[in-house]
Amino acid sequence: MSLANEEILREHIEDGFNDLESRKGRLRAFGIICNNEKAMAAKYPGLSDCIRKIKEHSLQNIDKLIEQAVKNFEANGCKVFFAETAEDARNYVLSLVKPGSLVVKSKSNVSKEIGIVEALEKHNCRVVETDLGDRIVQLAKSKPSHTMAPSIHIPREKVAEIFSKELGRPVEPVIETLVRTAREALRGDLLNADVGISGANAIAAETGTVFVEENEGNIRAVTSLPRIHIVLAGINKIVPTLEDAIAVCRGAAVWGVGQNIGTYVSAISGPSKIFANGRLVPGGHGPQEVHIILLDNGRHRAISEGFAEAFYCINCGSCLNYCPIYREIGDRYGYKYIGGIGVLQTAFMLGLDKAYQGGLPLCLNCRMCTKHCPNQIDTASLMAKLREKLVKQEGLNRGDKLILHYGLKNANTAMGLARAFQGLALKKAADGEGAHPRFNVMGLETRRLVPMLAGRPLNDEVPAETKVAKPQARVAFFPGCFIDHIYTGIGRAAVNVLASNNVEVVLPQGRVCCGAPHYLKGDYRTARALAEQNLKILMALDVDAVVTACATCGSAFRDIYPQIYYAEPFSDKVFELARKTFDIAVFLTQNIELKAGMAQLKEKVTYHDPCHLVRWQGVVEEPRRLIQAVPGVQLKEMAEPDLCCGASGTFCYHYYDFSTRINDRKIEQLKETGADILATGCPACIMHLRDGVHREGLNVKVLHTVELLDRALKDK
Repeated sequence: MSLANEEILREHIEDGFNDLESRKGRLRAFGIICNNEKAMAAKYPGLSDCIRKIKEHSLQNIDKLIEQAVKNFEANGCKVFFAETAEDARNYVLSLVKPGSLVVKSKSNVSKEIGIVEALEKHNCRVVETDLGDRIVQLAKSKPSHTMAPSIHIPREKVAEIFSKELGRPVEPVIETLVRTAREALRGDLLNADVGISGANAIAAETGTVFVEENEGNIRAVTSLPRIHIVLAGINKIVPTLEDAIAVCRGAAVWGVGQNIGTYVSAISGPSKIFANGRLVPGGHGPQEVHIILLDNGRHRAISEGFAEAFYCINCGSCLNYCPIYREIGDRYGYKYIGGIGVLQTAFMLGLDKAYQGGLPLCLNCRMCTKHCPNQIDTASLMAKLREKLVKQEGLNRGDKLILHYGLKNANTAMGLARAFQGLALKKAADGEGAHPRFNVMGLETRRLVPMLAGRPLNDEVPAETKVAKPQARVAFFPGCFIDHIYTGIGRAAVNVLASNNVEVVLPQGRVCCGAPHYLKGDYRTARALAEQNLKILMALDVDAVVTACATCGSAFRDIYPQIYYAEPFSDKVFELARKTFDIAVFLTQNIELKAGMAQLKEKVTYHDPCHLVRWQGVVEEPRRLIQAVPGVQLKEMAEPDLCCGASGTFCYHYYDFSTRINDRKIEQLKETGADILATGCPACIMHLRDGVHREGLNVKVLHTVELLDRALKDK
């Protein structure tokens, strides 16, 4: 991508790093919201699947639902306008609102998307935000920092200052006082407003009904007191039935704030109608006019290009509460809409340039957002698809081209060359655990601990086939690039542990990089070529299973290949490989009977769940069972063992400072365990965690889980 876009992105990152007040607010809010959300979501085990099916069906049939909704809205007395673009939507609103009008507005993401507040203010209108958080942001001349809690970055002392200045009298920084003061100040505006603007949580097509949900009561006032009510809604808010709309509202409350449903849910089907003296009189108990603006603004294009899932979003903000990137830089991640989902939507609303500036390269593919999304939106896979569009348009940047094409695509040649000259670029660290670059280049800063390439590749250390007397099984062990060329000790340990448990091991010859790094960076062409080569080799072997000790390689075979590779003659084989692939911890605990005795290791061990293992493959208990199978080992869990460590492929090279901030959180939790050994199942995580341990000066060994078992076997 252009250097200008990269420069803008890095400015956003730096701004986020420096906004310490906002970070404090985010962390404070997370402590409350996350616990409430988890507890409430557990009470509705089927709701997530239900909402996803509703959204999937709705967007598959969006044109029919739009037609049905418009027909019923008009039958109810509403005026409907279909806005192709944000400008169309703005112009229609301005045609309804007279210059100088008082406009009251409730929370609406579409209003931010089209910039309606700024447009109305240029129209000489006075616009008053009535949601408490949005009102604080408006008076502070700031911008929202969270979907559900827009003012979490502003401390209450600052809020008191803002209110005191606005009202011309001192206001105490007490939450109850601030809420009461805001409510009293808004009453006059609500009663005197000419126009009310709201969003929509959902729209039921079968009845032409807008649903809005809230906890403050302001939306009910905005939608009923002014003479004109304008609804701003994306077409993705339309669902088939009333029941579907209620389910969406419940989902927004459960995952948004940890309630079973909002305090107020209003269903609006048209302008108010009463009869007086035998005649229909509009506006008796509500607005005389209701205008529904249905906004496209790139949504149809997203659906047609295979990105419909990005618009399943119900704007609950749950993804933000768990995203490592948002945690560090807040609203600087995204554009009109915040977070990874906001980046995806921005690409279709405003183009790839804005998406890049908003953080397209930053997603760690950790799938924390997916885990906590009521619609289970697979943001990581959508990001990869969006990056593919970018790569087709712009090509890979220089750093990624160097790593992915000249490094991993031809790993054996590249690593052999690098092995010969690494002494010129690296100097061994004092503790002997790795090396420091001699020069700052491409994220390899001199302060960083990096691994040395092994003296020789795994192929020279392990035989192509390891036979056993009475085999329980015969497997292909696919090591991956890190284990092939850097952490060959993990490969030796894996083969030894398997063979010690009567498993014959084949080391596939001619194997290449799994292609996951290429896929995740959007280089689908190379990823498919690597997939084809590995499929030819692996599916020609007479083995019971393919075993991996790299979480990323396992995810490639089980998840990524079925997404990107369907070419003949491997269209069926790709799914067979997915079924036959097992992480080594899963294979050892589920597929065979562990027979080998082990020595006592009196060590305190904690475990880090790699993202590509815990959320991409769903592997949680098996590594822990292996650790606990070692006599004498005490497993001490971290507070949040599945937190991303911040490595994420080339991310930790391009954005090293960012990756260390994420890693610091993991290292702090490691220190709290008092562990002697940090075990994990991903070589990339090992590299990054060792750097974190080194930076903190900790006396902790970072090992692969299978190395722990191998050590116990050798000691025996």
